[in-house]
Amino acid sequence: MIEPKDFILEFKKYRKGIFESHGIYILRKFLNPWVERNLSKSLERNLDITNERYGLIIDDRPNEMLRFSVLNTLLMTDLNLPIQIYTTQKSLSDTKKLFLDVLDFTNLIKINTLEIDSINIDLYNNLLKSTNFWSSLIAKQVLIFQTDTLLIEPLDFTIFNYDYIGALFSKGKSRCISIPHFNKETREEDGNTWITQKYNEDLSPGLLMGNGGLSIRNCEIMKTICSNETSNPNENEDIFFSKHLNKYTKNLPSNKNIINRFSIEADFHKSVGYHGSHFYLDHSELSSIYDRHIRTVIGLLSSFN
Repeated sequence: MIEPKDFILEFKKYRKGIFESHGIYILRKFLNPWVERNLSKSLERNLDITNERYGLIIDDRPNEMLRFSVLNTLLMTDLNLPIQIYTTQKSLSDTKKLFLDVLDFTNLIKINTLEIDSINIDLYNNLLKSTNFWSSLIAKQVLIFQTDTLLIEPLDFTIFNYDYIGALFSKGKSRCISIPHFNKETREEDGNTWITQKYNEDLSPGLLMGNGGLSIRNCEIMKTICSNETSNPNENEDIFFSKHLNKYTKNLPSNKNIINRFSIEADFHKSVGYHGSHFYLDHSELSSIYDRHIRTVIGLLSSFN
């Protein structure tokens, strides 16, 4: 029996499962066949690839969601944004196998190893708050993404004009979920339990922009902040950077419409991408996102043929 205290956890597991089912369907139905039949032909055209920017994902789970996230990002950036995958030595072999069909004939994906045994949220945050990590990157700018992010539409590369952009934080927002009660004998609904899900309760006052799960970043600015500022070990890396951005650069989006067009988290807009929104948005909003994404994938792959 599920206790009321576990309702939110089970609901989030369900939402995650729906998102992953969408991603794996897109992978198996569209992206894998594209790689198998058409990717080599797509690479015959002139690509605008530069070492000044690339996509970056840090993950040690070599599964279908990692492959989906990487291939979807390649598609939505028109094969013009190489991807750097950072994983552990333990996961290196399986990660290479996951992308073997792409690694064989293209430089679009590079796999790097980290000197850690496993990747969890604390290690992830501390890694991105490390001067050494940002110093090791050859790119001037990166698109950071994760397996719980989604590029829904093609990315406009003018977004790289900013030194940092990520979804707006949703401090103070909450959502109520109703779980019905049923009479054991009649099986009729006779009440409900309301569960409240709150977002970003501990967010510092004044922080508006900077969700890091899907974000554009200037590597030099990140390195400078890491060198000059201190952070509590438990502080999320995107909160840390967002607190200090205005001190080190003015090249930030000042218009909320620009931010919302790039990415969202807990507030629905017609964005290019999202981070973890399957945990927060209404089911009708998520349905429209998944529908828009699959239509975009079909249209883009048709243009590659």
